[in-house]
Amino acid sequence: MQCNHKSFDELIWGAPGTGKTRMLSVLLWTLLQLKCRTLACAPTNVAITEVASRVLKLEKESFETADGRDVTFCCLGNILLFGKKNQIKVGSSIEEIYLDYRVEKLAECFGPLNGWKHCFNSMIEFLEGCVSQYQNFCLNEKINDKEPINRNGNVKVEHNSFLEFMKHCF
Repeated sequence: MQCNHKSFDELIWGAPGTGKTRMLSVLLWTLLQLKCRTLACAPTNVAITEVASRVLKLEKESFETADGRDVTFCCLGNILLFGKKNQIKVGSSIEEIYLDYRVEKLAECFGPLNGWKHCFNSMIEFLEGCVSQYQNFCLNEKINDKEPINRNGNVKVEHNSFLEFMKHCF
């Protein structure tokens, strides 16, 4: 912590079963709380996914046990796991910190048919013309008021208020 932001390397080694993974996960979690940028590597994909899952578990447990107390909460965006998809086993418990998963989610957000831009544009279009659409809808309802079933063969949906109309349309 007192290194004046100079990079340094440390190696943790020892016999199997001596608590290296547990100690490393607590150390990494603590460094995350202190907002220290840290890169952790391991000799196998199994080892690095185990360390990542333990750090993630510690973070979630600390948030769940906070009970409204003032605790430092690190965003999961600060934890990133990456590796070759066909070699690293990413289960559902740690997929939210896996780089490829995040890229897929971002691609969905920017997609042309279901992304944020489309959602915003459709909401803007709806809000700009919703009053006239509602008036046309009410006019059509009055014209077709005698028919309990609409043209599609479904029971007509009644919109008693503008709010219900908005919920139905959007």
